[in-house]
Amino acid sequence: MQPISSTKPLVEGAFAAALSTMLALVGLYIPLLSGITNMVWTIPITILVARYSLRYGLMTLAVTTFMLVMLSNPITAGFYVVQFGMVGVFFGVVFRRQLATGYAVLGGVVISIISTAVVSYLSLRVMGLTLGDLDQQLMSSVDSAVDFYRSAGILERYAEKGITEDMLRESASQIMYLTKRLMPGILVFGAAAAAGINFLASHMVALRLRIPVRALRPFSEWQMPWYLTWGVVLGFAVLLLGDYLKLDWLVMGGQNILLIYSPVLLLFGISVLSHYYQKSQLPRWLKIGIIVLSSLYFWITLIVIMTIGLFDPFFNYRKHVK
Repeated sequence: MQPISSTKPLVEGAFAAALSTMLALVGLYIPLLSGITNMVWTIPITILVARYSLRYGLMTLAVTTFMLVMLSNPITAGFYVVQFGMVGVFFGVVFRRQLATGYAVLGGVVISIISTAVVSYLSLRVMGLTLGDLDQQLMSSVDSAVDFYRSAGILERYAEKGITEDMLRESASQIMYLTKRLMPGILVFGAAAAAGINFLASHMVALRLRIPVRALRPFSEWQMPWYLTWGVVLGFAVLLLGDYLKLDWLVMGGQNILLIYSPVLLLFGISVLSHYYQKSQLPRWLKIGIIVLSSLYFWITLIVIMTIGLFDPFFNYRKHVK
């Protein structure tokens, strides 16, 4: 008879595999919930690695993969595991070794981006599609949308407001064209956001289970590492160089880099402002009034917040308010 110390990880591993499989299946069969389940179904595996070892986590991931293949489309299940599985295992190792939070999140983001790129490429290969085919599908979706508006009588309502079918079609085509150009940045940001949320959720669960993990700094103290600011410099440089040389692919590259960085700068800019909000001696009603006034100039406010997030690593705005 095996000692309890050796059977307990196996029992918890079986439970973690069952729970991960159930959450993953929810995402596979209920698309409306996939945005949530994609970011949490690996948490049981993460916790198992953090509590015991990498070996048990990989065994659990393998069992989960087998169950998903048996209970759903094998190819879809395989892509699902490739895209999200290793991120969960990596965060488990991070918690177990109590690695620095910044490097841990950055490593998870890199793994998530690589996994997403691999899955995207393999998906196109499996479906026998090319980028040109995707372009045609995007454009055909414009025709489908216009046909739906026509059959539903929405075009007539737009016509009463002076918006013709040609104007609507042109607007939709521009949106699709912009989506196509920024698709790489959208995919990278989505992968990075999924990894970040997965890390925070896993960290929260680990704390509730009293697993020793490195404490997170309060949100008001978050600061972007100074070396990441070079990515913004690179984005502007590529954009300007492409515009100067009249190379559209360079312009598109710069646009995608800046798109990826925009929400990151916004996050760290909000962190700085939250510190000022908490430490400032201004009356509460005045603070709320400033927020309401800022919302009236939404786009200007966004640019200001992102600028604050960009330069905070160099000027450390928080040192002015203690």
